[in-house]
Amino acid sequence: MCENTTLRYFDTRLPSVIQVDASLKGLGAALLQEGQPVMLASKALTKSESNYANIERELLAVVFGVTRFHTFVYGSKFTVESDHQPLANIQHKSMGDTPSRLQRLMTKLQPYDYEIVYKPGREMVIADMLSRLNPQPGPEIDLEQTIYAVSFSSEKAIQLQDETNKDPEFHALKFVVLNGWPDSAKQLPRIIRHFWSCKDELVIDDGILLKGDRVMIPKSMRQEVLEKLHIGHQGTTKCQLQAKATVYWPGITKDIDELTRGCVTCNEYQNSQRYEPLMPHDIPTCPWEKIGIDLFHYENREYLLIVDYYSKCMFVQKMPTQCTSAAVIRAMKGVFGEHGIPMVVFSDNGSHFTSAEFRQFAEVWQFDHDTNSPYYSRSNGMAERFVQTVKDTLIKAKITGTDPDLALLALRTTPIDSHLPSPGELLSRRKLRSNLPQKLRNELIMRDEIRQRLEQRQDSQKYYHDAKGVRELPELIPGQHVSVQNQKTGHWEPCTVKEKCAEPQSYIVSTPNGGELRRNRSQLSDLSTHMPARKVVQFEHESLRTNTDSTHCDLSTKPVHVQGSNGEEPVINANPDVVNDCSNNSRNDRGRPPDSGSGERVSGRVNKSKRPQRLIETI
Repeated sequence: MCENTTLRYFDTRLPSVIQVDASLKGLGAALLQEGQPVMLASKALTKSESNYANIERELLAVVFGVTRFHTFVYGSKFTVESDHQPLANIQHKSMGDTPSRLQRLMTKLQPYDYEIVYKPGREMVIADMLSRLNPQPGPEIDLEQTIYAVSFSSEKAIQLQDETNKDPEFHALKFVVLNGWPDSAKQLPRIIRHFWSCKDELVIDDGILLKGDRVMIPKSMRQEVLEKLHIGHQGTTKCQLQAKATVYWPGITKDIDELTRGCVTCNEYQNSQRYEPLMPHDIPTCPWEKIGIDLFHYENREYLLIVDYYSKCMFVQKMPTQCTSAAVIRAMKGVFGEHGIPMVVFSDNGSHFTSAEFRQFAEVWQFDHDTNSPYYSRSNGMAERFVQTVKDTLIKAKITGTDPDLALLALRTTPIDSHLPSPGELLSRRKLRSNLPQKLRNELIMRDEIRQRLEQRQDSQKYYHDAKGVRELPELIPGQHVSVQNQKTGHWEPCTVKEKCAEPQSYIVSTPNGGELRRNRSQLSDLSTHMPARKVVQFEHESLRTNTDSTHCDLSTKPVHVQGSNGEEPVINANPDVVNDCSNNSRNDRGRPPDSGSGERVSGRVNKSKRPQRLIETI
């Protein structure tokens, strides 16, 4: 090989190929052009280099060949041939994903434009021969800084080396890493086949297996390392992140997950679970079918909130100082009396709603009482959300000096959204009037029929009321002397009419002590001094026949004159010798309306001892 006919001159116009190989003894490299050698080189491994992993020795051979042939290849693109296939893959990985020593070796190659290609060992005769045929000692390749891959104490490092050698899996893996990987995973012992996917990252440093920068822990030491990973009782993710930066063994992720899940202390002090998917309440079919209730505290007082699940209309009741279950029931009865009894009442498990008194109330008033799970207020979310809204509204109303009832009315009259009317309209089926200017319409379908029926009822009530002998009192004028009835004692006291009010039948009167009263006309009596005209009452001459016999009373007497008093009916002083007792014959005339004559009507009081059968009053 040293004869001149074997080597050829270097031609800058031809592509260059560097063929490299590494053995347990040394390194070999050959610069080739068109398959012919231009320059050959070899070097024996030092003691430290002989402990390199196979992939590290192969990459060291690349560095040795490229740096030895620097004069020929620097500044041009060339190819590097190697019989170690992982090198062809590792050159395309990020340097951060490779072991530290490989990073230093790859850093030495960065000034060059090269590509590593795989070539079977049987075709690399020259480089293989140079690495095995009595290589001579050469300068050690400087990696520019010492690599401290393992950061254990000396005692722990010795223990790790011993346990690694005792572990059958790791012992077989060390042999393959030192002597090289076969061409396929099937050629590996079954116990270490699962390391085939990460073979490019496995190296040995001081008798300790490394996967990149992570120390590989044998089985006998894994439980101790797991406890150290979880010494801060961090979660699964944090422990796994810490392990990815320090240690490795097959299935470490699963082991960490089982450790954290089984930690009693972590389970006792773990955070609350995440929310489950939302399960809304079924929307009722009509207003006031289902309501939610809740108590809330505001300004040292308890308030009861009632909200309709259909219309979202709420009502707030102020509770007494002693807010007992009985007080809550009284407030609910008041609301139910105005809006009706719902079918379902939903509440939390407060003592006000779980008492025997409340259960009896639900049974008597015939509604179902449902409660949420204890300490799970989200189940009564409708009432809880309205508690927050109402409290915020009351607080803001107090700060701004707004009437709190008007503020709550605004919540009931504001539309739910752009497609739904206000809660008050949904509940009462009419628009609620607020202090804002608005046009209100009766949108009932049968509004005309309803109005007509209401007018008929009102006219009928007036007819039967006026048929009881009522009379219209004359109008009073200012300055007129009248008497007013004391509403406490029932006595009549003198006063003077001051003026008539705009309201019908209403007057302002002045009392002798200088006070003023407003009274209805029926509470004022005229004290005028003029006397009414004398009235003459006489018995009518007629024969009253009974249904049982033909006997009749012949009433023929002189007229009886009576004098009426102020506003009183005339008293009839009938002569008992003239008036016969015909009470049995006059029953058929009771309750009949009087005959309509010219200015005649039945009137007057009679002596109870002997009542006349029929009277005619004339003026």
